[in-house]
Amino acid sequence: MSVLCSLYTPVAALFWALSVLSCIFAAVSPHLQSATSYGGLRGKAAGRGKPAFPLLASLPTVPTQVAFGSFYATLLTLTAAGITLHIMYLPSAEGNSSPSYHSMLLAPLALACHGARRLYEVMCVHVFSSTSHVPVVTWVAGLAFYVFVSLAWAHNPILCATPISHVPLIEPVPLSSSSHTSVAQSVAGDLSHTSGLQALACLVFLICNIVQHRCHVALADLRRQTIVRTYSYPSTNLFFRACTCPHYSAECCLYGSALFLVCPEARWAILSALLFTCANLTVTATHSLKAYQERSMQVPPYCILPGVW
Repeated sequence: MSVLCSLYTPVAALFWALSVLSCIFAAVSPHLQSATSYGGLRGKAAGRGKPAFPLLASLPTVPTQVAFGSFYATLLTLTAAGITLHIMYLPSAEGNSSPSYHSMLLAPLALACHGARRLYEVMCVHVFSSTSHVPVVTWVAGLAFYVFVSLAWAHNPILCATPISHVPLIEPVPLSSSSHTSVAQSVAGDLSHTSGLQALACLVFLICNIVQHRCHVALADLRRQTIVRTYSYPSTNLFFRACTCPHYSAECCLYGSALFLVCPEARWAILSALLFTCANLTVTATHSLKAYQERSMQVPPYCILPGVW
């Protein structure tokens, strides 16, 4: 584990740095946007002329539903593995009495709920066009994003919270009927160490998931009501009256609340994911707002942060 931990930190740091830089580059380079965007934005970008990166633009694509389904299936699988590791290799109370150390299970449980909800939405809520595809570069980058988020959110606290030689571990818990009670008691004991700040962060995390789900349902209902694929806006929805992309706002707040769910040693990676998410979604929301305005649609003047941007 110590070898994996030592490799994880520099690789993750490099990945997040490149991710943020690529997002900034895409914001100022419409040519890169045309090669990596998808959906309506991809079609709009494709109409701007010959791309500056013909190799990227010529690469194969992945159906949007398949791409997003693989994102959240990966997230859910890795998070479930992190929860299993935590339950099977429980740190002894005598070895570490830090509340944040024992409440580590809260973060992967929250992420698992989020991943399960998003996978459900991809399979049962969202309405995807048969012609909507994601560039393979964007798909691979998305998979890498969720792998690193899962490692930071669900695995990094377990592997890297303290030097592995200093973490006293008990033997793996055999998952038999006689051990179910002890496992449940250990999990309950971990969650009982949740601080007030973590409880508040968990509440914010829950609210953000509810808001985002309601936004996704509103957008999906709008797509089902539209016979011909045109730009339309759910102006009757309360959240969409504040800004044009409230589901993006909820996503940013969701990652912000995660900073207080994970242990301190994992916060740098979650902060990196938060910075990338905010930058990426702000760029996307800005393009969406411009697309609405170019079609003379009545939408709020703010794309992601009401009253500010």
